[in-house]
Amino acid sequence: MAIRLEFINLIVPIRVIDQKFEGGWEQFSRDYGLDGATTVAGSCWRDNKLFRDGAMNPMDMHFMVEDWKNMGFRGPGVVDGQLQWQDFCVVGGIDAHIPCSWLKINERNWTAYYRRPLVKSNSAAAQTFCSTN
Repeated sequence: MAIRLEFINLIVPIRVIDQKFEGGWEQFSRDYGLDGATTVAGSCWRDNKLFRDGAMNPMDMHFMVEDWKNMGFRGPGVVDGQLQWQDFCVVGGIDAHIPCSWLKINERNWTAYYRRPLVKSNSAAAQTFCSTN
C-alpha cells in the first residue's frame, strides 16, 4: 500500500521506528496518536510499512529532521560512496536531490511506498492518520 504525500514529507519505515524508538512502534503509535480512532486532521499518517509526517515550509522540516536525528535516527549519510537518506528521508522541499534507496515515489499521483518487503507488522493495512495533539 502507498502513503499519500503533501508539501514536504518526512518518511520513516515502521520497522526502523520499532527498532530505534524507545518503546518501539507501540510507544511511538501512542505518542503520535496512531493507536486510536482514525482522523483526517494532522500532518502525519501511516500505512502498514511507512510513517509520514510533514511540513509546509523548509524551516519547519529542518526542525523536524533535527528532532529525528536527536532521537537517534540517521539522516543523510554516505552509503557505497554516494550521499543517501538512511533511517528516514525527506521528499519534496529541502534535500529533495538526495536519493532514498528504500522508497519509491509515484509522481503521477504523489504517493510513496516501500521498495523492499518488510517483516510482517501487526499494523492495520489501511492508511491511518494521527491526531493533532
